[in-house]
Amino acid sequence: MNFILEAAPMYLITFSILLIIIIFLFIKGLKDNTEKNIKLIKEISLLAFILGFFRSTIELVWTLDDVSVAKTIPPQVLAVGFKYIMITPIIGMLIFLIARLFTIILTWTKK
Repeated sequence: MNFILEAAPMYLITFSILLIIIIFLFIKGLKDNTEKNIKLIKEISLLAFILGFFRSTIELVWTLDDVSVAKTIPPQVLAVGFKYIMITPIIGMLIFLIARLFTIILTWTKK
């Protein structure tokens, strides 16, 4: 679990803020279920999803640049690097799934 904090602290802060906003909008939607809340939750969740893949794409390009310069790289080092690269898409997808579950609940309880 410690590798998550080592991999992307700046993005974890961004993901945390997005998740807090989604939870706030969900709670607000439970009280006042409007189409605007549902749409905002969907858009913010999509932002988290895309942000995760954007960050991993950037990291992948940097990693491949480093690999192209290096003479020899042990497979273990490469595997750890790819593990770190995949953390942000997983977190982005998790936030996306949570938000989509919230939108399903809000749509289902809509009057």
